[in-house]
Amino acid sequence: MFPTNDSKYKITEIYTNILVDGICTQTLFKPKKNEDISNQLIIHGRLEKLSAHLTSIYLSNINQHPDIKGEFQADRDSCLYKITIPVHLLKNVNQPLEIKANFETKENVELMSISFTKMTDTQNNSVLPPAWLTELMESSFTRRLWKTNPWPKEIVQNLKYLHFGCGDRVFDDFVNVDFIPEHPKVLPWNLLYPWPKEMENKLEGIFSEDVIEHFYRTEQIYILLQSNMALKIKAINRILCPDLDKLYLSAQTEAETYKKSGENSFLINANGSATWADILNYGMRFSGHRWLHTVESLEVIAKECGYSLQQTNCYASQNSHLSGLNLRDETNSLSLAVDLVKEKNIIKQNISTFQTHSLKLIETDESDTFYKLFSTQGIDNQVIFDLDTPVSIRDIVLINMRSCNLSHEYEHSVGKYYFGILHDISKPQNITFSEEYSISLDTSLRSNGSVNMVDGLLLRQRFPENVLVSKVRFNPGNTNNEFIIIGNLEIYIKI
Repeated sequence: MFPTNDSKYKITEIYTNILVDGICTQTLFKPKKNEDISNQLIIHGRLEKLSAHLTSIYLSNINQHPDIKGEFQADRDSCLYKITIPVHLLKNVNQPLEIKANFETKENVELMSISFTKMTDTQNNSVLPPAWLTELMESSFTRRLWKTNPWPKEIVQNLKYLHFGCGDRVFDDFVNVDFIPEHPKVLPWNLLYPWPKEMENKLEGIFSEDVIEHFYRTEQIYILLQSNMALKIKAINRILCPDLDKLYLSAQTEAETYKKSGENSFLINANGSATWADILNYGMRFSGHRWLHTVESLEVIAKECGYSLQQTNCYASQNSHLSGLNLRDETNSLSLAVDLVKEKNIIKQNISTFQTHSLKLIETDESDTFYKLFSTQGIDNQVIFDLDTPVSIRDIVLINMRSCNLSHEYEHSVGKYYFGILHDISKPQNITFSEEYSISLDTSLRSNGSVNMVDGLLLRQRFPENVLVSKVRFNPGNTNNEFIIIGNLEIYIKI
């Protein structure tokens, strides 16, 4: 990397740390094809033990050019340097940048350390972050992405039943999946990630217990929709979850009992208060609960997702293969047990092409995840999707934009949908967006930072059912210099 014509010179240690877009690597910067680089590349570094002998530092695959400016500051033992390269000189570079040093001396010289940093801010002279911080930043970024859940043929072949949120309870003739697998036979799944197309219309039954309540309502609708697409017609999605009616009555009973006798209950011991409101609130949020149901409210979203609902006891399902799997029953819990029978199919428009406004592209990932990373260039930043075919409001069950605002991930009402209404079929080009057909999201009501969901129940409350949606616009942020991940738009439709 630092060659010399004198064989007496040797490099004993090289430490390279290149900070490229927040990820620490062990290679020098290489521009990607069509990469949008900012005004210039600045490389900072230190050469130990060379200050008295250094004559020049240059990039081997960019010829000497008057626009390349180098600055040197030498102290007794080392030389600090900075090289500034204008962007137009990088356009045709198709190999990693290689830095070379020339020096003149007859003495043996040991080069103790070299460090390089890609920087886009000409004023930024900060040092590289420690390795643990770089790893933390990369992990935090990765958790806000998504990928299709696995469905390996060698494991799932001939299996017709799915058990999700299984924990360490593994059923032999089921595909067992969980967010954090606790058994070697369990597949790692995130229920809010895309489900594999290979499983569509393949399953004869799904079982889950104490799972659905750990998601918000729109997320529950997403899970029910994906389950619908995986199930055959008349197959059963069996769900056991806490019953909000039972919890409400139990909270009042437990509070009254405590007043009369001082007798504690599990929920009183757990939250420290014996008022029925505190007991109810704790029960609704206990162990990560996010959205609890009564039979009535669960039936509403089940019907939206193409199911009919049959309430059962905790043990018995209409499908004997799904009976007797319950961990809890009527004697030791406040459980609600239902069979959701798939009556209608659901289809999905999955749209990956879009136009943007006031967004600057930073990076594109073409892998299974597929995302583009942007920075906002003002307050009116927009992502606009053209639907494959116009869809009536009455037929939309759920819209989900896979996107994450890395700068304001859980702020209230950051993220807004606008719906382009097709008023005249003969003039499909005359589509405009207005506040009349817009919905702001409360992004604190999500358990995953990369989902932005609005359901058909809300759409029909806000807008006339018979209007046709032809375009969808999403505003992912509301200030300048925010970092935004943009992926696909998913629209689930009744048929």
